[in-house]
Amino acid sequence: DDTIQVVLNSIPYTISGSQISQLCSNPGPYTTIYNGLIVGTNISSNLFALTIQPAFNITAVSVSEYTTATNNSGFYYSFYFVNTCPGGISITPQYDTICAGAGVQYIANTNSVSSAASYSWSGPNGFTSSSQNVSLINLNLNDSGNYILSISDTGNCVYTGQAHLVVKPLPTIQATYNAPLCTGDSLKLNANAGSGTVCNWTGPTAYNALGNTVTRPNITTSDTGYYVVNASLNNCAKTDSIFVEIGNHPNTPQIVSNSPICAGDTLKLDVNNVQNGVNYHWMGPSNYNSTLAHAVRINSTSLYSGIYKLIANQNGCADTVSLNASISNLVPAPGISIQVSHDTICLGDDVLLTSNINNSANTVYQWRKNGIAFGPNAASFSYNAFNNGDVVSCKINSTMQCQYVDSGISNSKSMNVLYITPPIVNLIQTPASYIPGATISFSTYINNPPAGLSFSWEKNGVNINGANSPVYTTNNLSLGDSICVVVHCAQQCTVPDSVVACKRLTEGIKQVQNKPISVYPNPVENELWIAPIAMGTLVTVYNVVGEKILSCIANTTPYSINTALWPKGTYLLHIANAGGREIVRVVK
Repeated sequence: DDTIQVVLNSIPYTISGSQISQLCSNPGPYTTIYNGLIVGTNISSNLFALTIQPAFNITAVSVSEYTTATNNSGFYYSFYFVNTCPGGISITPQYDTICAGAGVQYIANTNSVSSAASYSWSGPNGFTSSSQNVSLINLNLNDSGNYILSISDTGNCVYTGQAHLVVKPLPTIQATYNAPLCTGDSLKLNANAGSGTVCNWTGPTAYNALGNTVTRPNITTSDTGYYVVNASLNNCAKTDSIFVEIGNHPNTPQIVSNSPICAGDTLKLDVNNVQNGVNYHWMGPSNYNSTLAHAVRINSTSLYSGIYKLIANQNGCADTVSLNASISNLVPAPGISIQVSHDTICLGDDVLLTSNINNSANTVYQWRKNGIAFGPNAASFSYNAFNNGDVVSCKINSTMQCQYVDSGISNSKSMNVLYITPPIVNLIQTPASYIPGATISFSTYINNPPAGLSFSWEKNGVNINGANSPVYTTNNLSLGDSICVVVHCAQQCTVPDSVVACKRLTEGIKQVQNKPISVYPNPVENELWIAPIAMGTLVTVYNVVGEKILSCIANTTPYSINTALWPKGTYLLHIANAGGREIVRVVK
């Protein structure tokens, strides 16, 4: 029991609250005893009114730490305040911190509380309970605060206690990744966590990585599976997971087309290695789209030319390849025009034939003379075997793409070939009989001589210097000597352009021209004939620069010479026998 001594005089006296001592820590209520008699009950230490005997009244507001109260009269009276509620309370745990989603159990530790006591809990977020002990589960941030317990017992005894709870937030995470994924790609995992959160990832094939966002490069199908992220924030943990699927790429498509094609044709786009389970998608110029592996585009125009892309997709894994298709517009037929360097020539002259073409590619030339093919497959060449009246033209064939006609015929050129036969030359000896040591004159006789003739003389085949007139006179001759006059014709297109007449002093004059020698065909291709010709006649062939290319003796009449291997050009045949010599111009 606690004791307070109160001094009272004989008159009623009121003691203020500051004059009463609180002698125990319990808040009461107290029972007051005066001289062994109970004079007041249910006195609260915080606020009470006490009547002692009819003449005495004590009113107290609070009970202080002091033990004695006095008044002026000096009378002392002893009062005993007896605590009639001896019980006590504590709550376990009194202070606690947990993570959101967790729980806590509060246990009320009571002392001398009767079994009839009632319990009343109150707390944050509208919490109430009438149990002595309470268990709270799946708490959130709104459940933080003070949890207060009030116990009501017999004798109007009330006990109170409280516990403080802090609920911390869990980390905020949501596992995501960069789907779709294929072999060889890089997997990017994102926990989408807030600031301060520590994330640890685990996954298939012993994968482990630390970080909010992590990357796994060069993945394969064996990396398919669940990836788990464990997140921690202020010692609060949360876990999330995501299933990652990694697909295989399709086989690289092998694509072809029938390009290049022409306008109006059908463009064909093909995949040579079509694979089951793979979706194909073609895209191209002018908004072209097709989901066929073997696609077509009819009535093509040049606007359809360009890059065609194929996407091969297998469960989200795609490969892209492309090709270039060319569609050309139709072009006109090939054209050709020809020219000749001269259309009026002498027999055997070289003529340069040239051509101009258009709308042609890989051109093949078919030159024609009088409708018959001749000459090389060339745009231009030289030719020297034209005859008067020959007509030249050329046909070409083209391989140019998209040409609706692949050949063309040129204009025609007519050739005017001039051929003038040389004059007949007679050689007259005066006197007609040879007299050793006598002067002999050799005179040239030509019937209707053309203008521009010139002369040269030879003795036994050697040129006689200074002898250049129609008459040659000498006294230096011997029996058997041969005297020849060479008559040169300056008139254009005379073939041959010189004539030879000879005289051997052992005989009378025998002119080669008396029995004209024929050389045919002229122009010649493979074989040249000479007739009539005497057995033993010497035939010598020179080219136009004076080089001797052949020398032979006629052993048949007529006599033939193989000219197949002769290069094309102009040649001079020197034909000589005992009766004289003649020069004939031959063209090949």
